[in-house]
Amino acid sequence: MMLNLCTYMKKVGADLRQKFAAERTEDPRAFKECAVRYLRLALGPGPGRPPKKTVTQAVKMRAEGKTWCEVYSACLSHSEGISADTWTLACLRLRSAVRSRRSTERRRRIFKQISTKRETAPY
Repeated sequence: MMLNLCTYMKKVGADLRQKFAAERTEDPRAFKECAVRYLRLALGPGPGRPPKKTVTQAVKMRAEGKTWCEVYSACLSHSEGISADTWTLACLRLRSAVRSRRSTERRRRIFKQISTKRETAPY
């Protein structure tokens, strides 16, 4: 498969050099960066780390307007033998994970808006 992919990419490169010769001679570095950026956007991200169910549940509950106390009791198991410090640490970690998930979603949304604006670039 790699040999076929390598051959195919060489053909795509030759095709790009031929079709966009004027843009390439104008600014070769910018043209290459633009072509690589479009290729990365077309391929998309990898599968990544699977989301934790507790964090997903906490994000949904917070979106519904539930308080953190309700979220903690629903998402975390509170055993009899668990110390107060361990419980507090688990609560802080859950809150941090929810904050991280929300900011990642926000960042991806903004990047997607920016990348769609860049698709209207001259080349």
